Amino acid sequence: MTNNEQIQLLDDLQVLLEKQIDFANKGNLDGVERVGSQTRLLVEKLSPTGVLKKPGFEKRRQKVEELYKRLFLMVNVQKNQVGGQLQRVTEGKKTLRAYRSNG
Repeated sequence: MTNNEQIQLLDDLQVLLEKQIDFANKGNLDGVERVGSQTRLLVEKLSPTGVLKKPGFEKRRQKVEELYKRLFLMVNVQKNQVGGQLQRVTEGKKTLRAYRSNG
């Protein structure tokens, strides 16, 4: 793989990570997951090249790492929010069952 091809793949990876972050911002975890499969394919192509460890790619590596960290944090926030909502639904169901059994 040529240097230009590697640079193009890194640019594509950055765009996909930004799309995932945008989806996460909107609470669209399906979108995050859908784009995540594309991201995973790009990472599988890039990993064997070691491009992010090469001299001259430090800024790109830092940018990709920053995007991954942001995405990870945002997905975890979404996950915690969904978990909280699920817990409230579960508690609501328990309350309804209690009313039914006492009614």
